[in-house]
Amino acid sequence: MSISEIYKFKKNFRSSSYFYRFPELGIRGSHIPEDNLSFLSGIFENKKLTVLDLGAAEAGCVYLYKDKIKTYHGFEKEVRSVIAARKMFDSFNLDSRNFIIKTIKLGHQDLYKKYSDFLLKKYELVCFLGFFHKLFFTKKINSKKVKNFYKYKKNIFFISVNVCKKYYAIHTSLKCLEAYGIFDYMEQKGFRIKYKENVDIKDRKTYCYIIWEK
Repeated sequence: MSISEIYKFKKNFRSSSYFYRFPELGIRGSHIPEDNLSFLSGIFENKKLTVLDLGAAEAGCVYLYKDKIKTYHGFEKEVRSVIAARKMFDSFNLDSRNFIIKTIKLGHQDLYKKYSDFLLKKYELVCFLGFFHKLFFTKKINSKKVKNFYKYKKNIFFISVNVCKKYYAIHTSLKCLEAYGIFDYMEQKGFRIKYKENVDIKDRKTYCYIIWEK
């Protein structure tokens, strides 16, 4: 099932406050990890990667690709989701020194100021899935908002791009990316698009799944 088909698929179960669904752990969210994260499968084929996951939810990336991850550092604002992720880590007997998820308010802040004790200088994969538009999108994005966006270089987006060594994955509003000039910005930073899929949601905006490669 393609990502486009997933959005059209009518779910026959009731959502909970969780995002991902891990039935064997009693975590019954509204999204199946395979549906949302299968687009990452190609970059995990050759080697184990170091991963920075921002807006991690219940760490669905670990659930799917744990055997392909060398180090995982995730950040999520919902305490319940972080607890669920840690429960999943324990169920897979993952090394707590290499698989870490923290609760944090993701926005205009310097992660490296607060968590310099364990964060890596660079990550081979950075995931920024599902919340760029929540942080920066408004009904009208004008030149002043764009200027202010680029003025504050310590917002979480710029930090995440700067620490990305190889792959940068994002899922967000296409309109939002275009309005802020993100395609040009990523090209200037030395990235090229490895994968891109647009998803048209009825009565809503066009969203996209993108993997940039450096």
